[in-house]
Amino acid sequence: MAKPVTKAAPSVAAEAKGDDPAFATISGSVMDQSKVIFGVPVSSPPGYDIEDDSSTLAPVLKYGLLAAICLMSFSIRLFSVVRYESVIHEFDPYFNFRTTKYLASEGFLEFLDWFDDRAWYPLGRIIGGTIYPGLMYTAALVYWVLNWLNISINVRNTCVFLAPMFAANTAIASYMLTKEVTKRTSAGLLAAAFAGVVPSYISRSVGGSYDNEGVAIFALIFVFYLWIKAVNTGSMFWAAACSLAYFYMVAAWAATSSSST
Repeated sequence: MAKPVTKAAPSVAAEAKGDDPAFATISGSVMDQSKVIFGVPVSSPPGYDIEDDSSTLAPVLKYGLLAAICLMSFSIRLFSVVRYESVIHEFDPYFNFRTTKYLASEGFLEFLDWFDDRAWYPLGRIIGGTIYPGLMYTAALVYWVLNWLNISINVRNTCVFLAPMFAANTAIASYMLTKEVTKRTSAGLLAAAFAGVVPSYISRSVGGSYDNEGVAIFALIFVFYLWIKAVNTGSMFWAAACSLAYFYMVAAWAATSSSST
């Protein structure tokens, strides 16, 4: 009696279709990556870049372009400083400047208990319980660190240049977020450039516009990046970092609270 013929399973390597990104070689075998977003396997290894090449100048060019984008994002927000000198603009930014000046000079505990009789006149205002202090803490921390490093700067200039500085940070966060999603360096650089020049963001982050959006937009994009990083890697480290960044964003911006007006 003839034995049934068992058809040999095709080799895994033979199933790979050229350079199709739906397949990835791991430990000599090819694993089917059925979930693909933007042409990139979802389960691609950390740090994977679909555009990586063997050129030694590629990292230099990449980080050089990113540095140029950050410099552009910072510089285009200084026209008000060049034209009107280093001053605080508008009413809310000036109130934020007053509170930051008090925090920098009196300290954290005194700031929390401060009753400001010049705000909400004639009732006055308990500052520690009625503001989102992330902006003030950030500016005061920058002021303390710079003076600790013997870099002489006053609170006013720290507040004036804080938003343009964080605009450069926003460009970096946009690059990291887009590259994490698409695995393409060029897409990340393009996103960073757009984030640096978008008019609606420039209007809230020019030099002297010392308001919550100056740091909160960066925090928002950075939270998105950390959340996607945590989901992709399954790492508790990135999950904890995302939680801390979210806490900072909520502390800095009333738009994240349902009780904001």
